[in-house]
Amino acid sequence: MLVLMLLPISATAGTLDSASFRQLNTQRIHTDMNGMWALASWGLMHTVVGLAGATLESTGELKHFHQMNAAWGMVNLGIAGLGYFGARRELNKSYSPSRALHRYEATKRLYLINAGLDGLYIAIGVFLTEHAKHSGDADLYRGFGKSLILQGAGLLIFDVAMFSAHHRKDEGWYRALEGLSVSGNGIGWRYVIR
Repeated sequence: MLVLMLLPISATAGTLDSASFRQLNTQRIHTDMNGMWALASWGLMHTVVGLAGATLESTGELKHFHQMNAAWGMVNLGIAGLGYFGARRELNKSYSPSRALHRYEATKRLYLINAGLDGLYIAIGVFLTEHAKHSGDADLYRGFGKSLILQGAGLLIFDVAMFSAHHRKDEGWYRALEGLSVSGNGIGWRYVIR
């Protein structure tokens, strides 16, 4: 009889858990969608200004700087578009709590990996500007190098901000995990009535 009386409580606990994970996952997706708007804005600005600058400059470092910025801008626009529409598709998916948590952790990892790549872009930009001192085509190397430094720094700020925006939600995710236990036979949920 006691088991039958407690059954509705454990069913409610499972519902609350699923709702918490669903809400946290929706927040993750909306954070990514907003981030993709920011990345698209960055990309559009550099595409427009880069194309205009490359058209107006006939030669020199500034022309190469604008060319590289325009190319990076187009790549960032493409990434932002794919990321935004990928996130929108995720809104229609229903994830289990473990899958939602996996997607959350994978998202944070992706932004950390991208931040590392951004540091690499900056380092390559510094190398190119230094290489320009010993090159016959100094304008090309300086222009491309300075663009890589700018783009890498902008993307580094973006990726760190996106990681931070997701990381701030850790407490909610891990609070939702309280009471979850994993054994060789399966996954269980312990709900404590306070």
